[in-house]
Amino acid sequence: MIRIDKCKYFNLKKSWKTLSSSSKLNGMPEPSSRLLLFYAVECGLKHLLLRQEPVQCPDNKNNLLYTHKLPDIVKKLRMTATDGKFPPCPKKLFLQENGYTHTQTDSWDVHLAWRYGLEVEKKNESEILQWLDHINHIIGNRINRQ
Repeated sequence: MIRIDKCKYFNLKKSWKTLSSSSKLNGMPEPSSRLLLFYAVECGLKHLLLRQEPVQCPDNKNNLLYTHKLPDIVKKLRMTATDGKFPPCPKKLFLQENGYTHTQTDSWDVHLAWRYGLEVEKKNESEILQWLDHINHIIGNRINRQ
């Protein structure tokens, strides 16, 4: 496991750029492109988080650098106040299984669904993707202003 307490050596900006552009490659299977977009947003948000605060690499799992809860990082970065209105992140993840839709967990666990080949309910997935795309755009704007 990579130790997060070594975060001062991370190049999250480079990871964001690579993952973001790779998620748009022609011919990329949808689950793969969606997973890359999720991780691009995660890296971009964490890059901005480290730029906003003095670099204090965490040694506990309560730090936002440990989480996949992207809405929590967005809130910490105050994106809603500084970047205009954007669609809210859906709170829940709805999976399809044998023709039935059921609530699985929190929406930020969508990366697990895509990674493990689970089918996400189409409207729910579309809302999550719209949110990720918008946040990724904001990340790009903020990085370009740095």
